[in-house]
Amino acid sequence: MLDPAEFDGLGFPEPFGVTLASLLEIIATVKATLPLAGAGITEFAPSSAESAGDDLGSILRIIGAISST
Repeated sequence: MLDPAEFDGLGFPEPFGVTLASLLEIIATVKATLPLAGAGITEFAPSSAESAGDDLGSILRIIGAISST
């Protein structure tokens, strides 16, 4: 679970969760070790359509890390 201090739109915020930087490192490590068969982004639950954009940069970085070759 991502740290709500870095990512606002969480369905179930977990204080002191994984930082975005750590998540990106984990994704890179897993992809370097194992073939990627699938991935999903879950529990993205912004409080409004307007606030969804607040986390857009983080979402795009995660998608970029997952989809990069």
